[in-house]
Amino acid sequence: MNDVSADLAAAGFAAWNLDYRGIGLGGGWPGTFDDVAGGVDALAGMAGLDLSRVIALGHSAGGQLGLWAASRPGLPAGAPGASPAVEVTAAVSLAPAWSTC
Repeated sequence: MNDVSADLAAAGFAAWNLDYRGIGLGGGWPGTFDDVAGGVDALAGMAGLDLSRVIALGHSAGGQLGLWAASRPGLPAGAPGASPAVEVTAAVSLAPAWSTC
């Protein structure tokens, strides 16, 4: 996603490329989701951004997490990621990870 972020920035868009902890590094539930929520909410402290249109774009697990980030306003109080400081208004998920378990 580094190249996609660079292309978006070159076209004049603010691009924020998030990473998250993997399994074995504190990731999984809820660590990975805390990382994504914290990364999105960090945008609230950045001057000059139009936060009325925040779009998540991700591939594979990142695509799935982008969809989750967009769903945060609907999470119950107290759930990891609930009450977002910044709302993702749209998400593009490229080949999202999927589990039937």
